[in-house]
Amino acid sequence: MTLGTPATSRRGISVANYDHVAVAPSSSSSRGRTRDGRDKPEVAAPGTNIVSSCAMGGRLDGAGDVHPMRTTMSGTSMAAPHVAGIVALLLQLDPTLSGAQLRKVLVASANVPGGVAPFDVAWGYGRVDAVAAARLLS
Repeated sequence: MTLGTPATSRRGISVANYDHVAVAPSSSSSRGRTRDGRDKPEVAAPGTNIVSSCAMGGRLDGAGDVHPMRTTMSGTSMAAPHVAGIVALLLQLDPTLSGAQLRKVLVASANVPGGVAPFDVAWGYGRVDAVAAARLLS
């Protein structure tokens, strides 16, 4: 039970970070359940060594060099955008979906790694699967 806010919110979708190369939960990713026994995180998404935009990209760094445009980062801050993108795609397919319905689709379409119970404190209900989620809506 290492989850903190906002991951423990009742209406939010909590996302665990996993290493997509090793296909293993990251040691830095918080574990569920919540203190009151709710299943969190709901799903896991790639979040280790993700190439992302650098906020200071192209600007001088003060030492005469320029910050790179892209940088490699890890954490749930890299995993959550994967899920947000899937949610955006699902909303394009059906703009009437509620938050609760989106959560159900993400959980129902999650890819459960071998040897993992239906809910796991590190994986949630499994790895997000955009294609499977979209198929559930068609």
